[in-house]
Amino acid sequence: MTELHNNLKPRQQLINIKYRRLETTTLEHAVIETETRLTRISPIISDMPSAHGNVDKMTDGIAKLIDLKNKLNKMVDQMAEEELRIIENIRTLDNPIYRIILYKLYIKGDKLMQVALDISYSYEYACKLHGDALNAYDNILINLNMNHDIVNR
Repeated sequence: MTELHNNLKPRQQLINIKYRRLETTTLEHAVIETETRLTRISPIISDMPSAHGNVDKMTDGIAKLIDLKNKLNKMVDQMAEEELRIIENIRTLDNPIYRIILYKLYIKGDKLMQVALDISYSYEYACKLHGDALNAYDNILINLNMNHDIVNR
């Protein structure tokens, strides 16, 4: 586990993965936008000397694109590792409905209304189950961390 992952409250890990997914999507859009802008920049072919600087714009744009893609790849790798840890933690829950709710909400990114429909419960009852699932998730991770601390002493 990463240092950041260890210091977060268990349910905060679930919330953070949703925000990390949003950040990744935003960066993906920036990469696409930069690629689109770069394909629109076309040098004017002429035998006359020019001081337009299109080559410099293209070089700067390519450098920016490479940086964005590297950052995106790093974010995707980190998010995948974090999602795998969370999925492993969700799988330790005894109640299958809790596992379904947490997986659909935090890994798939579904809305609670959709999850309620999927599990054939009312929205209100799904809200209650969601709270219960979060409490169960917290308790399991707290117990896992306590056991981990005891083993490391």
